[in-house]
Amino acid sequence: MLHLTPQTISAQIKLLEEGLDTQLFEREGRGLRLTVAGQTTKAYADEIFEHSQRIARHYGLYERTHFSTRVTS
Repeated sequence: MLHLTPQTISAQIKLLEEGLDTQLFEREGRGLRLTVAGQTTKAYADEIFEHSQRIARHYGLYERTHFSTRVTS
């Protein structure tokens, strides 16, 4: 658990979208839904985290280091 406020997460999403020059989420009232670009970016992020977990297991760090993401589309 990262213990981040919604405002912090929103600011990070905005920075990421600006940096990639693309919209990753469709805002629907108080909710969010991944765009096609967001789904593609999430797939890449999932791969990065998967590789990070493999590296941590390889070096025996997995018990101390656990990476995960959860974004539904």
